[in-house]
Amino acid sequence: MPDKFLYLKDIMEITGFKEGKCRSIIRELNKELEKKGYFTFQGRVSEQYFYERCFPKKENALEELADSTGAKQKQKSSVL
Repeated sequence: MPDKFLYLKDIMEITGFKEGKCRSIIRELNKELEKKGYFTFQGRVSEQYFYERCFPKKENALEELADSTGAKQKQKSSVL
């Protein structure tokens, strides 16, 4: 069964943010889930909830993020 949680390193990779910012994202999302009555676990957040909150209208957010990152890298390499 695949893991249904995202951990710190996963969120760092997806967002490109530093560790401190990603930790605060996890804490904030877990607080929201607790207020809704869900169980939460320190240091990880529901993958589904993360994508709902961070990419609300994107069904394939990870793929689109990768595509946009690839486009940026191509732009940088063409400038060099």
